[in-house]
Amino acid sequence: MDKHEHNTSGGKFPVSRVSANEIADIGLKTFDDGPRALDLDIAKRLGFDRPRDIRKLIERNMAELLRFGVCATVAQNHGGGRGRPGKEYWLNEEQALLIAALSETKNAAEVRHMLIKVFVAWRRGDLPPVPVKVNVPTNERLAVAREGRLQFKMFRSVARDIGLKGNQAVLSANRATKMTTGFDVMGALGITHIDAQVNQPDLRPSDIAGRLGLRSAQEANKLLVRFGYQNALRDHKGHVYYELTPKGENAGGVFKDTDKKTGHGVPIKQLMWASRIVDLLRSDMEREDA
Repeated sequence: MDKHEHNTSGGKFPVSRVSANEIADIGLKTFDDGPRALDLDIAKRLGFDRPRDIRKLIERNMAELLRFGVCATVAQNHGGGRGRPGKEYWLNEEQALLIAALSETKNAAEVRHMLIKVFVAWRRGDLPPVPVKVNVPTNERLAVAREGRLQFKMFRSVARDIGLKGNQAVLSANRATKMTTGFDVMGALGITHIDAQVNQPDLRPSDIAGRLGLRSAQEANKLLVRFGYQNALRDHKGHVYYELTPKGENAGGVFKDTDKKTGHGVPIKQLMWASRIVDLLRSDMEREDA
């Protein structure tokens, strides 16, 4: 078989040219986070003369591989119990495709095609894999977790900036974090779902007044102040404005832009309330009268 030296991202490893017709489907095994392929199986299909050389390629590119999730390993004992135990790598779909691309071997394109086909077959249930016991090094788990935490915080901030709130912001951030790092923040916390938030219409003080039989929005605002949902303050011109309290925030109070603008063109914000504030105020007044 024709052999040649090939540069694989920093080191020259001998590889053998294998016909695309000879590239058999690879076997997958199930880990906690899904199916994975053995590094040596990938190396053989890529045409490495010494399949173990692929581990040097993996270790040199570990930082990039970790962006797609934990790089799972399984300890291998040498025969006779001598020497240091070896370590084999089990790669998920993205990691396997990345290593195939980085190998730059003649068979790389065919191997990538094969890997995609096999992983798709697994997702369809056409290729049930055999479970395998995995030993993921603690330092790798922590590295991915730290990266996941930072990415989650960043994505949640972006979600809030574009107007997502509460559950929507959390779920969107978790989904983006899992896509970019492979780390499932909610899964790591044992959270499988978040209770749906109750959607309630936003009410202005004038709406609250109407539902409580008050004469004006001013009376509604006074009630909100009296029962601790907001504070009444004055600006430098002596105009009254309201500040949300923690109790008011828990009751569903939120500042929102209105269609009115200041002289500088900045939207005027108004304190709006979830409709449950009506029942809360009614209960407060009943307790006060009791």
